[in-house]
Amino acid sequence: ASPRGLRWSLLAIVLVCCFAFATPLGARVVLGKGHSPKLAGIVSAQTPWGIVQHLHKLSSEDRLPAGQAFHPHEWGDFLLWAAPQQLRVFGISQPDSMPREVWSDYLAIINGTFDWEYLLDQYGVNLVILDDEQHYKLIEQFGKSERWQRTYTDSVGAVFVRRQPN
Repeated sequence: ASPRGLRWSLLAIVLVCCFAFATPLGARVVLGKGHSPKLAGIVSAQTPWGIVQHLHKLSSEDRLPAGQAFHPHEWGDFLLWAAPQQLRVFGISQPDSMPREVWSDYLAIINGTFDWEYLLDQYGVNLVILDDEQHYKLIEQFGKSERWQRTYTDSVGAVFVRRQPN
């Protein structure tokens, strides 16, 4: 290989590593790290920091339910990065990466259609995280359901755990 080709190859490798490191998933994979509490003061007030801290508390107490976690897809990348590693996120913030049927089911659940609990059963969801600003009506439906228990709430959102896990 020529020295010029080697330089371009090294530059490409460095750039790929930098971009991979800059993503939440990349930082977790490369460094084995989750979130940094120092970031809490510089991110949006709508970032679900309190929810993530609650999930870590559940995890440390061995009370984080096994199975799938349902959440707003916009929070998927953040949860993948900041939440306990054993949390199985439903999706990430690129809905086009989901199979069409899964995306359709996601929309049915998040919009609170008549079969939302049946769909959660089908996916083995035992933990639900909801955004209070956009999904307050669904939060009300979960609050009325005897199958779900609210374990956390703040000005950003709420966490519900299935009373009888799948």
